[in-house]
Amino acid sequence: MKKLLGIFLVAVVLAGAAYYGYQELQKISISSLESITPDDVVYYLYSFDLGGKVKDFQSSELFKQVYTTSFYLNLIEPELSKIRKRVPFLPDFFQKDTAFVMYSLGKAAGYTKPGEVQLGDFLFLFRIDPNKQASIKKSVSDFYLSLAAKDQVSFEKHKGIRVTNYRLPKMNISVHYAVVSDVVMISNSIGLIQKSIDLAKNQAQASLSVNASFRKAKARIDKDALFWLYMSNRNYYKQVLPAYMVGASSSGKSPDSQSLVYFSKLKSIMDWVNILEDSVFYVQHDELKSGLFFKAYQVFNKPLSSDENAFKFLYFNQAVDKDTFLLIPRNAIGYFGGTQDMVSLWKGFQKFYGAMDEIAEAGIQAKGGFLGSRGAMPPVKISDLFQRLESALGVSIEKEVLPLAGNNLSVVLADIEEIEIPIPAKPGKASAQTALPQAQGFPMMLPRFYFTLELKDSVKMRQVMDKIISHVTANINQSIRQKEMLMKAAQQVQQGAQDAEGAQAQAQEAAVDYVITSTEAYSNTLITSVDIKDFPLVGLKFNYCIIGKYAVFSYSPALTKKVIDAYLKKGNSLMSNFEFESMQSRLPSSYSSIMFFDFKKLLDEVKETMLFRQLYLTLPEKTKAKNSFSQETVDSMLNILGNIGVFVSTTRSIDDVTVETSGYIKIKGL
Repeated sequence: MKKLLGIFLVAVVLAGAAYYGYQELQKISISSLESITPDDVVYYLYSFDLGGKVKDFQSSELFKQVYTTSFYLNLIEPELSKIRKRVPFLPDFFQKDTAFVMYSLGKAAGYTKPGEVQLGDFLFLFRIDPNKQASIKKSVSDFYLSLAAKDQVSFEKHKGIRVTNYRLPKMNISVHYAVVSDVVMISNSIGLIQKSIDLAKNQAQASLSVNASFRKAKARIDKDALFWLYMSNRNYYKQVLPAYMVGASSSGKSPDSQSLVYFSKLKSIMDWVNILEDSVFYVQHDELKSGLFFKAYQVFNKPLSSDENAFKFLYFNQAVDKDTFLLIPRNAIGYFGGTQDMVSLWKGFQKFYGAMDEIAEAGIQAKGGFLGSRGAMPPVKISDLFQRLESALGVSIEKEVLPLAGNNLSVVLADIEEIEIPIPAKPGKASAQTALPQAQGFPMMLPRFYFTLELKDSVKMRQVMDKIISHVTANINQSIRQKEMLMKAAQQVQQGAQDAEGAQAQAQEAAVDYVITSTEAYSNTLITSVDIKDFPLVGLKFNYCIIGKYAVFSYSPALTKKVIDAYLKKGNSLMSNFEFESMQSRLPSSYSSIMFFDFKKLLDEVKETMLFRQLYLTLPEKTKAKNSFSQETVDSMLNILGNIGVFVSTTRSIDDVTVETSGYIKIKGL
């Protein structure tokens, strides 16, 4: 991170220095930064008056809290002071258009030299306020003269525009910049600088501003947004897929004939790539600056999809059944619910892992085949893992489970439970009250999750679940019995007590079930649980129930009862959560997925746990060293995090190929 920050600072300072020696050769009008941006982008990040937005945030109550923390004062402020002292004119650079563009994703780990920065080609553009040009020239003149004297600096011209090159030997990269009209261009690629100059001088047409996909995406942006991001999924995968090919080559440096065979297998996943087109995302304040809105749009390419299941795997437009809210306790911390065509989801997933198996196999062949030896096992295919899963469950997922599943499913974080994990005392050490060794324990915070699934046939689903549980428990018990029989028989034969056959018979008679099932009726609802003998955490056991048209799965029977109460006593459900209801009013009324998360409640529950209090008390009261952690540091961080409230987001289809994600998060003090 420090290296990237160093590159950025050098580039910005050099760009400012350009104003000192800059003489405009001709008047060039640049209408927008997109008009001088080559269109083969991966990411395009834009903000207007970035400096003003930062200054606005620095005047907020939230920033004042941040500014007074020991973390900020000891670690961040000293570094910012150095930057302000060296480049006091820096804020003047960001009072108008600013864009950061990525064209490649950089080298993958393992393909870089020691000390080399793993950074793809980028282009940094910002427009200078004409009224600030004179003051910037004066501010950077001394610095420019000292910098220009170094041998790392060189100059060249492209189409009459001066380009300055600065070499960073320690990072093995170069930074290039130029100034055209009122726009500064910075890049680690001289080619991108040259392309931008060509676009500025109208000697090229392939700019982002005339790209049809970009223009369509930009039309959805709130023009007053704090910032927005455009992503070309096509260009992203053009970067990713060749990287797989290079990685599969036997040398690891260049593709060979074997890796080309490997690359051909990637075509099996191209249907997925072709489905995803461009996406755009932006963030904006709400009207009272009490929170942040965001919106994202993902465009799909349905006509090019040759597999309908692959398309449905990523895109489904049926609305969430809001009855699912009745299955969520009012004080739940978080919830995600969505709809999906389960059959298409399964078939799409099969296509995906089938493609990944082909790629993995081709990759092994490209590297000369599996080189395992000395009993090493070859890699296991994903398809084989699912066959093993079905064998372990004793059912066919596709034929027996999926036909019973509806479209609505959800996962819920109900609360944070603190449990004590027992640690047996060392043998021979007894307490004053008893002659037996006493168990000791330490607290652990356990997030309590559960899952819900809509059902088409509740009666048949219970039969299938009973079949699965019976099959799994029988196999586990049989496996344990066999191991016990062999161990006891071996021990008794070794001791000469009796022959092996008699020992095995005795062990068989003494064998007990280590895993058993039980069924409990609660509010006219049956809860089936799986118990493990001598399991130290008594309250944790897999269980499920079917209530109404939904199945509920959890690892806490107490939590399942809480869900049943929420469903039967509707006043206890999320439907009566004020924060949830008020936040929903800011978002679309119909959606195919929804997420709710209460950060404040999570923070409050964590602070109340014994484990947190114990860790807190081990810290010194005050910060004693620059990088030390203290109770004071924790308190200040908790106060800042306490400003974050509830987050809600929804996803919906707005036409046949476009999905919109809307979200809102409450933040005090903005």
